[in-house]
Amino acid sequence: MMSAEQTARYVPDRLKSPAARWVKSWESLLIVVALAIFLVNSFASPYFLDPWNLSDASFNFTEKALIAFAMALVIISGEIDLSVAAIIALTSTAMGYAAQAGFDTPMLVAIGLATGLGCGGAIASQPRYEERRVYVEPDYYPEPERRVIYRPAPSYEPWTQSWYRYCSQRYRSFDPNSGTFVGYDGREHFCTAG
Repeated sequence: MMSAEQTARYVPDRLKSPAARWVKSWESLLIVVALAIFLVNSFASPYFLDPWNLSDASFNFTEKALIAFAMALVIISGEIDLSVAAIIALTSTAMGYAAQAGFDTPMLVAIGLATGLGCGGAIASQPRYEERRVYVEPDYYPEPERRVIYRPAPSYEPWTQSWYRYCSQRYRSFDPNSGTFVGYDGREHFCTAG
């Protein structure tokens, strides 16, 4: 049993459970949206869940999925390559010409792989033009050290002509009769020149 001083308290800096984090994640939102689209389409059309419709949709999606997968790998590696779609177009064109010429399916697959590997090898073997960064020692001339020269304050003997001149120029409230001036504290101080 807890005493009156020991009460349970909420600590806001603790992490939430993995399930709670997943529910609020971006991926879970995408899954919910995909399921919602699937359910709406299945109720909207009786042909949506037909096996022929599903195979046709996946057949049309396959090329785009291959391009997206390859581009995702390229982008994840930190590079950029716009030739993925061009290689797929060239490969499918070569396979189409081979199919018109009467080649069978294993040969078409071999032609497609050979065309893709040839294009990928040609792209990978290109020379990389990188700027070589060479450190050049700059012309460095250190600035001369600044020397601070302290001159001693002038020292004047009280009640002399130079003392009067110094104190009247330095303090606006200087009284030459008493030799004093009014400071910031409001009191009178004797002018000591030096």
